[in-house]
Amino acid sequence: MAKQKQITVIRGSLKNKRIALPEPIHGHQNATPQKIKEALFSILDARGIVPEETIFCDLFAGSGQVGIEALSIGYSFVHFCEWDVKRNANVIHWLKNHYSKNNWKIWRMDAFLFLSRFSTFLHKEEKLVKNLVFFADPPYTFRRNQKNVFEVFLESFRRVNFPAQKVIFMMQVPTKLKHFLPHDDVKQVESNLTRRSEKIYPYGKNKLYYFTKESFDETEI
Repeated sequence: MAKQKQITVIRGSLKNKRIALPEPIHGHQNATPQKIKEALFSILDARGIVPEETIFCDLFAGSGQVGIEALSIGYSFVHFCEWDVKRNANVIHWLKNHYSKNNWKIWRMDAFLFLSRFSTFLHKEEKLVKNLVFFADPPYTFRRNQKNVFEVFLESFRRVNFPAQKVIFMMQVPTKLKHFLPHDDVKQVESNLTRRSEKIYPYGKNKLYYFTKESFDETEI
């Protein structure tokens, strides 16, 4: 039997603790590379995001490793969103065994539904937090109403009003989109992503797109 792959917490109070990567679903593991995870939090640091003043949301959480990294660093509260029952249970099990605080919650639901209802999920004290950060490493072949996952996310993020002074959305996108979107106008998809983003950070096979709520207008995508 093959040994289960693991990934390590990079920083903070949980540094060097190992997290087992989940089994693939339909052949896709959807694990965020260590390099991307490290870059994500370095970018937020450079942007002046103070963890203690920030709620972090790990969408399509999978193993929960990105949200766990946020807890380890000291983010005020972390919401995990993961639809798969087994992956959801694994995140809960890991946190209960390795993390003593209760500043986290995991939601078993569709990530787009989570975004649309997010403000109703916040406790009174959470609504006073200064910043909101959403991270998504979505299943790239996902489609809804004939639209690819990136278009659906941009529409969802643009339409929701979030209760925070600053709202950041970071999304991992493969560099070679054509491998995942064979039936789409890839140039148009990339154009929409680029037009909406404030910054693009390339990392080999992936890119990190950095969006803020201010970078969106009322123009339909």
